[in-house]
Amino acid sequence: KKAYRKATLCVHPDKVQQRGATIRQKYICEKVFDLLKNPPSVPTLAAVKLASWLRGAKFIVDWHKFGYTLSGLSHGRSHIIVKIYFWFEKYFRQMADGAFCVTKAMQHELDQNWGIRATVLYDQSASLMEKHGAREFHL
Repeated sequence: KKAYRKATLCVHPDKVQQRGATIRQKYICEKVFDLLKNPPSVPTLAAVKLASWLRGAKFIVDWHKFGYTLSGLSHGRSHIIVKIYFWFEKYFRQMADGAFCVTKAMQHELDQNWGIRATVLYDQSASLMEKHGAREFHL
């Protein structure tokens, strides 16, 4: 587990950028880590879990928000859709091999209420994209 955490921090796009990576290297890292951002978790979590199992890859979730809370805003907290969404996220979180999140508050929530140990990796501004043309980001 220690080696896994070290490896993920070595190739995360933000960490690579901080170490002076080229635009192309950062772009590749972004594609690797852009496998799953949450939400939408229905049906994305199931599809990515299946794909990771079929390919023998790690199933890593990048938690930004909980889908069930967003669904609750439009349907109401006690709606059946919100309950199903909550169950879905809870079920598939148990299958994840690792997790990232973008704030310490989300890290605390994941740890205390979901039993998920997530690594905080703060989002970076789009200033890197603004400084360089889109052509540099294509392989």
